[in-house]
Amino acid sequence: MGIIGLIRLTSHLHTPMYFFLSNFSFLNICYASSIIPGILHSLMSGHRAISYPGCKGQMYVALSCRVNECLLPAVMAYDHYMAVCLPLGYMVVMSRRACISLVACSWMVSLSLSIVPVFSLSVPFCGPNQIDHFFCKMLTVMQLGQRKAFSTCASDLMAVALFHRTAIFIYMWPRSAHSPGQDKMASVFYTVVTPMLNP
Repeated sequence: MGIIGLIRLTSHLHTPMYFFLSNFSFLNICYASSIIPGILHSLMSGHRAISYPGCKGQMYVALSCRVNECLLPAVMAYDHYMAVCLPLGYMVVMSRRACISLVACSWMVSLSLSIVPVFSLSVPFCGPNQIDHFFCKMLTVMQLGQRKAFSTCASDLMAVALFHRTAIFIYMWPRSAHSPGQDKMASVFYTVVTPMLNP
C-alpha cells in the first residue's frame, strides 16, 4: 500500500513503469487478502471450517492473482522492450490509455482462465471433505475430487473391463482354442455377472 500511495503522490513517478509497479503491488494485496484473513479468523476463533462456496471463492481469487502474477510481468517486459527499442516513440505507444488497457487485459485474462479450473470442481463431496492445509489450495481440493472420482469409477471400470474381456474371449479368440462349454460360461459371465457389478 505504501508503494501505491508513494507512486500516486509523487508526480514524477507517473510513468508507465511505476503504473505497472503499483498494479503489481495491488495484485499482491489482493492475493494476500484472499488468504490471510481466513487464516487469522481460523486461528483466533478456533473454527477451522470453511463452506464449500467460500472455499471455491477463495481458490478463484487466489488462482486469478497467481495467473495475473505471470501476466503482469509480461506486460512490464513489453513496456521495457518499448522503452529500449522505440525510445523516441515510447510515450506515444505507451500512453496512459495503452497502459490501462494492458493491465485491464491481464486482469480479464487471469479472471477468465481461473473460472474453468475452480468452477469445474462442482463435484459434491460425500466422503472425506477435510483438507490438511491452512487455506483452500487448488491442489489439495482436487485431490479430494480425485479420491471420490476414483472410488466411484472403480466399480464402473471393473465392470467394463470384465465385459470387454469376456467379449474378446468369445468373439476374437480362435474357435479351435475354446470349447462350446467355455463359450456358454463366458456368455453367462457377461450377461449375468457383469450387470450385477454395475452400480
